[in-house]
Amino acid sequence: MTPPLKNKLEVIMVLVLFALGLGMTVTGCLNPAANTPSTALAPGYINAQDQTMGEVLGTAHGIVGGLLQQATSGSFVPTATEKLTINSLVGALNVADAAYQGYHAGTVTEAQAAIAVSAVQTQQQLLQAQMGTGGK
Repeated sequence: MTPPLKNKLEVIMVLVLFALGLGMTVTGCLNPAANTPSTALAPGYINAQDQTMGEVLGTAHGIVGGLLQQATSGSFVPTATEKLTINSLVGALNVADAAYQGYHAGTVTEAQAAIAVSAVQTQQQLLQAQMGTGGK
């Protein structure tokens, strides 16, 4: 389990690093010939897309869990607008979790699961923009 994030700045940094990592994953290298995977899939994943979706959802759960823990402890008191944005992220995450589980059960296509996971990424980006780059 990931240790709790200590303050809003850490949450922002996690979001920024996640966005950068995702950007590099999505765009890849400019030389397609050099764009071969260097590592095998982690156990339990069907393919690279499955692993990427799983990692995105895992990161989102970590962000939400960290924010919840900070809000519960009083170290982070979100504004009303931030609460709405966080709730939107949680809603998108719930939908994406169900789609991802459906993908593994064979009831949802990979494309459908990817769309739901993309909505989580969009909500993470909105949260990052909402919270700004500095701590409160």
